[in-house]
Amino acid sequence: MTDLAVRVQVELRTGAKALADAEARAGALIEEMVTVHGLTATQVAEWCAGGLSVRELGRLRRLTVPTRDDH
Repeated sequence: MTDLAVRVQVELRTGAKALADAEARAGALIEEMVTVHGLTATQVAEWCAGGLSVRELGRLRRLTVPTRDDH
């Protein structure tokens, strides 16, 4: 039973890591849409077919922008 419980935890952590990586990649793409292409958050949301709110776009974008503590 212990082995199964450990495997469950490994799978969950693997999934969490994959999600975090995907969100960071999405955030970098959003950052590019804003900084390189000059889109607003609302325009990015429209280009993403309304699948993301402006709030969610901001959260994802912040994943790629260094904070003061990162320096």
